[in-house]
Amino acid sequence: MTTQDTTDILTPAEAAAWLKLPEKTVLALCRQGRIRGAVKFGKRWRLSRTALEGTFQDASKDAPPVQCSAPPPRPPKPRRSREADNRAAILLQLRS
Repeated sequence: MTTQDTTDILTPAEAAAWLKLPEKTVLALCRQGRIRGAVKFGKRWRLSRTALEGTFQDASKDAPPVQCSAPPPRPPKPRRSREADNRAAILLQLRS
């Protein structure tokens, strides 16, 4: 095995650093079969750098431009009226 062969094999931590993703995300993608070149040896995942690079090259050829948008704003929480607050305070006083 040459030096070039060993540098082509990455651990999930190394792949995560290279992809700039959390390691947990890389492991989840491996389990889902969404990373080409990911192989499990016993309990350990190993990834091929050339397969990862090929994935990006293939995806960039056919991929339409991605448009990112912010999630819709959340509706405001309903507020209780002062009367409801006063009734709740009175009930608490009566119970004690």
